[in-house]
Amino acid sequence: MFTVEEVFQAYYDCRRNKRNALSQCDFELRLERNLMKLMRDLNAGAYRIGRSIAFVVSYPKWREVWAAQFRDRVVHHIIYNRVSDRFYRRFIHDSYACIPGRGSLKGVERIHGFMRKATENWQHPACFLQADLANFFVSIDKDILFNLLRKRIDDDETLNLTAQVCSRPNPAPIVNSPAWKSATCRTTKAFSIVVTKGFRSGIYRASFSPTFISTLWTSS
Repeated sequence: MFTVEEVFQAYYDCRRNKRNALSQCDFELRLERNLMKLMRDLNAGAYRIGRSIAFVVSYPKWREVWAAQFRDRVVHHIIYNRVSDRFYRRFIHDSYACIPGRGSLKGVERIHGFMRKATENWQHPACFLQADLANFFVSIDKDILFNLLRKRIDDDETLNLTAQVCSRPNPAPIVNSPAWKSATCRTTKAFSIVVTKGFRSGIYRASFSPTFISTLWTSS
């Protein structure tokens, strides 16, 4: 059962870095009404994820972003608050993305330590490898992901909600970019082409997802 305290805490977490966002301000105009309706919908099994907002960014590279409505972001935080701790305990020490008490600064400090060690305090040259996974999120098989999630999330309420959030975005998103920009990315993105694949990078804590998914995979 979803509680009032749980829903309100998720809202406060959600608004932390979006205090002046228009979507947050609009939601806050009828805050209590919106949160109580959300809680009733969740408990009744009537909650349905809303339309995503799709737009294209060109820096540092051209890519398509799917952003959730603020109400759906609150739901993302509800799920995150319920399941994150059980996955944090399984991560290796050098996992930093979106983990409380770690993050980018801790990762940079750790790398700096490795650099000093490899160069013997900057006395010798050293090499490093910079790598990235092309189209990582859109290549994730949702059936495999959900089966792995099923092994780690033991209550049906949270599992069903997670399944809805991880599912394919609404086929008719709110597009906030010119058609020519969307066409630029269309050949590299598979959201509209492959129904069984594609994990939305615009959902909350997407940076948490690669470690989360790899942990599920290697420990399954």
